[in-house]
Amino acid sequence: MKQKTNTSRIAGWIFEYDLLKGLVIGAAIALVLALISIPAALFVWLSPLMVLLGLIVITAVGIAGIVGLIRGRKFRETVEKQEKGSSFPFDSEVFRPITSEGSVLLSDHWMLLKKRGAMIPLERSHITGVDPVNTRHEGMKKLWIRVSTDNKTSHVINYAACEPDALETAASWLKETASGPVSGICPYCGGPNQPGTEICQWCGSSLRKESENIHA
Repeated sequence: MKQKTNTSRIAGWIFEYDLLKGLVIGAAIALVLALISIPAALFVWLSPLMVLLGLIVITAVGIAGIVGLIRGRKFRETVEKQEKGSSFPFDSEVFRPITSEGSVLLSDHWMLLKKRGAMIPLERSHITGVDPVNTRHEGMKKLWIRVSTDNKTSHVINYAACEPDALETAASWLKETASGPVSGICPYCGGPNQPGTEICQWCGSSLRKESENIHA
């Protein structure tokens, strides 16, 4: 039996998630219609009503299944896009969760974010920073991730709340897997920066000014 790859397993999980969601939605709609229709249906044959409710559930599941297939395909395309120019194939990685609910997973060179029934793959070279400036809320933290795009600009993923140590684990992973040596920690935010960096890649503070103050 052929062993499933990371890509196929996650695409399958997305499909199953959407199927379950479709089943729940279809069953909820059918239940509401049944509750509305049953008083009137007590005086007629119930079979047509049951057939209608069944068709509603089947239709909802079918639509959700198609959506799941499309989203699974989009996930594969996203992985293939990020693999171009990378020496680390997604399917050769071994992922480990860094949060108890498994919403953030790390391998040696990839990060996976589970968000609203979707998986967001991020290859290490596309990640330019994991922001340590966050807001505590009932013992949780928000994970901010800077990601480079095709045109070399960047955007920030404001990820859902994580356990207090998830941010530190992600930041440590980013530092350990960074190419080249990493110099001192930014005195303002604690983020690691490459040697010779004048502006902190995490918080935007001037590191040159701090260096000048130290040597003054």
